[in-house]
Amino acid sequence: MAPFTSAGRTSRARCPKATACFAQAAAPRTSAGAPDGVVAVLTALGIVASPVYAQGAAPAASNSATIIQWSILTAGFALGIAAGLGALGQGKAVAAAVEAIARNPSATTDIRGSLLLGLVLGPQLEENFRRAMLLADGDFSVFLRRPISATLLALVAVLFLLMVFPAIRRSRQEALAE
Repeated sequence: MAPFTSAGRTSRARCPKATACFAQAAAPRTSAGAPDGVVAVLTALGIVASPVYAQGAAPAASNSATIIQWSILTAGFALGIAAGLGALGQGKAVAAAVEAIARNPSATTDIRGSLLLGLVLGPQLEENFRRAMLLADGDFSVFLRRPISATLLALVAVLFLLMVFPAIRRSRQEALAE
């Protein structure tokens, strides 16, 4: 049997089973391929070094063009970070869905449908929730003031409970049976 190779390096240990080879290859890494420790160190360095770039004394009026340029640059970095972390979250959701499909292939259509609904409707839901919170000055009771929204929230709560109670009942019966 040939030795296990990963990224051009050959391991001295032989893999008698495919699962053992997979376990060797499944070292914790980020999506970019860097080890988790490297990402943690770079994040810590970024946090520690951020006071170096903190705002100093108020600049003179003649430097207003410089302030605008730095504001644009900072906004660009903020948008880049937000987009990158959003993509990371969606990647983790896809990875979890693929893992769930691998564990239970018979549930492929259900998992795929839920994943697509979440990825497509999630950003719209989040944007509209933020808009509602801004318009209501952060008051959650805005969702209960109108009869239609209160009815829909009650319906969602009832459906959620109908889904959860059978699972709780089964686990209690299994625990009592033992």
